Amino acid sequence: MWFNIISYNLFQFEPERKNQREEIAITDELVNDLNGYLISDRYNKKYTMYNDFYITEKNLSTDVVMSLVYNYVNNNESYNFILLTDEEKNNSYEKGYEAIYKIKISDLEKAYKKVFGTKEKTRVNDFEINNIMGKKVSEDYFYIYNNVGENTDNYIIYKAIDTYMISNEGKELTIFEYFVKCDKLTNTCYSDDELNMVNSKVTIENDEIKINDIKDVVKFKHVYKKDSNNNFYWFSTDVDEK
Repeated sequence: MWFNIISYNLFQFEPERKNQREEIAITDELVNDLNGYLISDRYNKKYTMYNDFYITEKNLSTDVVMSLVYNYVNNNESYNFILLTDEEKNNSYEKGYEAIYKIKISDLEKAYKKVFGTKEKTRVNDFEINNIMGKKVSEDYFYIYNNVGENTDNYIIYKAIDTYMISNEGKELTIFEYFVKCDKLTNTCYSDDELNMVNSKVTIENDEIKINDIKDVVKFKHVYKKDSNNNFYWFSTDVDEK
């Protein structure tokens, strides 16, 4: 993937926070898959879901929304990225980027519904975030570009799932996740992607994040809801105040 994450672990789940009746249906693999397409590294001042305010699809930029869709497709073998021919590459020049793949727009629209729910109107549009760019080139296809320029990212991110909770008779899943982001230049760590919440209890040494006590790391809660097709889609993210 194209995010600078130094660690991503699944902590031991807390049995008291699970609905035992629904435990068989909700697996650790599903939890990791759902959490795996969330992005946590802002680009061009466009915030992600790791902030100190309530986030839903409606207050995310198109760039961030499409990046979640791209991540979902990239992590799912049922979708097909098609390698571009040399002719297609030559006809798709974008400064600083190299066109690599194409994907059907209809596939992105299906993935959008998987990520954000069947009731949401799809926003399949051009996007650019970090090292990836996507661009609609026809009525049928979307091109995916890789950044061929210098990567100037000075941040490292630690994310780790703590536990999950099932509610509303199995129709809602909440994933609790630790998050911290550190600036390698200033050796300052933050509890949010916008760099507003300084976390002085976490340090960075030699480009490695040092956590003495996991309780010093802010925890986020990601809420997923089940749609009419029994698919869990991301609904919201907020800081866990508990």
